[in-house]
Amino acid sequence: MRLRCLKNHGAQLGPCSGGYFFTNRTRWSLEIGQLYEAFGLGLWSNALLVLVTNNHGRARWFPLALFEVIDGSLPTGWEVAVYDLQGAMGFPPQEGWGGGHWVARFGYEELVTSDEHNDALMENDAAAVEVFERERRRLDGD
Repeated sequence: MRLRCLKNHGAQLGPCSGGYFFTNRTRWSLEIGQLYEAFGLGLWSNALLVLVTNNHGRARWFPLALFEVIDGSLPTGWEVAVYDLQGAMGFPPQEGWGGGHWVARFGYEELVTSDEHNDALMENDAAAVEVFERERRRLDGD
């Protein structure tokens, strides 16, 4: 899945529902006009996110609304995990879910089967980054 960055400021998206994902002052490390490869898709509460490498080379989740989809084909081998069936149907979150939460994720195996991997990737954990880099190399050869 290939994307072109159209926006990189929170103010360009309008108000965030829930208020916990970004503010008008948020500036993402993305370059307008640049092409990005998607390494995952996720539904976080009611926001569709995409996993790309930012301008610092780090894997990060961004609102899909920042991008234009250039090639919407999904890579072979991607999996899906649904964590909240009620949320996937558009119903309010179950009691105890609190603020934001993952409703579903699509991507390589570790990304969808392990919250620990996803969290470690966001913290730049070396082992998680190596798994991500392995996936990046696989897609480059696809």
